[in-house]
Amino acid sequence: MAHKNPLGPLTVAVAAAIMAFRRVKFDGSMNAVVAGATDKAIGTTEHQTFAAGEMVAVNLRGLPGKREMVAAGVVAVGAKVYSAADGKVSATQATGAYEEGTAMSAAAADLDIITVLTEPGDNPKPA
Repeated sequence: MAHKNPLGPLTVAVAAAIMAFRRVKFDGSMNAVVAGATDKAIGTTEHQTFAAGEMVAVNLRGLPGKREMVAAGVVAVGAKVYSAADGKVSATQATGAYEEGTAMSAAAADLDIITVLTEPGDNPKPA
């Protein structure tokens, strides 16, 4: 059975408000910002923040376990998911997108929250 990162999330400050379960990366000041479609994320946010300077827990990518993520559209159970714009994931592998894991739940539409399994040692390469 999949599990959350046993090491726990990384807690970092945000540069601006960020929704829950979005892929994030560091900006030049080491603050979390929403990752774009071709950005390699550090992980996904565990909760929403409302203003710059707030702290957010980030479930780190590449560690074994599962993470909740926001879908950019329809995703089937068992589909590979890839980085998409606005910190989301997509079942469509766009040029420059990173593999994020395997969908353990389905999404019917944009903004649905799905569970994604990240395999141990996962080091996805751009498409």
